[in-house]
Amino acid sequence: MNGTSNGKMSLAIAGGIGILGVLVGTAVTSLLIVPVLQKIQKGTVQTTNNAPTHWKAVINLNTNDNSCTQFASKDNFGNTVKYAFPVLQKGAGDFIMWKGKVNGGPGFTTVHVEFPDQASSPFTDYRYDGNTDIGPVRSDADYGDYSFAMGRVTVTNPPNPPQTCTSFKDPGVHVDQ
Repeated sequence: MNGTSNGKMSLAIAGGIGILGVLVGTAVTSLLIVPVLQKIQKGTVQTTNNAPTHWKAVINLNTNDNSCTQFASKDNFGNTVKYAFPVLQKGAGDFIMWKGKVNGGPGFTTVHVEFPDQASSPFTDYRYDGNTDIGPVRSDADYGDYSFAMGRVTVTNPPNPPQTCTSFKDPGVHVDQ
């Protein structure tokens, strides 16, 4: 060879360059993408500090049509935020208390909350009268939503007898793992 090239490359050299390119590409991908994927995955894992949460829920009765809506908060009964189902952690000792309201008015009244039966309740019983802490969630309760029994939630509207919720928006609780 006199130092000139005819522009041809051997298959061995081309293969080596190709393999080297794949290795470098894989290394760069691992360094750039894997940490991002780990952060995304960690964001979906729910962590708890194992401190019990005391949910405070209000069932508001609308006397125009006897419909009810549930609002719940982890803070207090006065500043409730609407949750479809308050999320109680199994094994964390979470509990909940329900109170009633009539037409969103001031003050609280008593409420009776009932799940369809014992198997349909995440707690040790399935019937509760308000102003009593309920919980914790049974250790054998399944993950998912637990809805109240339709027609078995009542709000007291003194001096009237308890009124039954005929329709309900967001009834019940959710049990998380």
